[in-house]
Amino acid sequence: MLILLVLFSFYGIFTLFFTIKKLKKSKGKIVKVISKQNTTDQHFLGYFSLFVLFAVSFEIEMYSMAFIFLVVLVLIGIVYIKNDMYFINPLLNVFGYSFYEIEYQENGNSVKANAFFKGRLEINKEYYLFDNFSNLFFLKKL
Repeated sequence: MLILLVLFSFYGIFTLFFTIKKLKKSKGKIVKVISKQNTTDQHFLGYFSLFVLFAVSFEIEMYSMAFIFLVVLVLIGIVYIKNDMYFINPLLNVFGYSFYEIEYQENGNSVKANAFFKGRLEINKEYYLFDNFSNLFFLKKL
């Protein structure tokens, strides 16, 4: 069970690094952020209780509990993906990304989106917006 969990962890970290590397190589569209709201901390308790407290309460050395543990993790993943709840990702938070509800101007139009940004996001400033990540938006400094 430990080997399986380590493999899942490495897969998640590898995928995150691949996405960040892809982000650094590509150029997004330039947008001007006109409003922002950091919503990262609003979801902390939700994923903390699901992932950490759930894992602590199980004795995964027993086959039945290990099976239930994996089933529940898969179901949580399916629910998060189907409901576009990508912002509940503690790995991105560990690497310094925050989740923002933003409004930006693009070609004179006002558009709302949810995006990850590493660092402190400032309003009335231009950023690269990457929206080619399956409903995941990333902002990057110019």
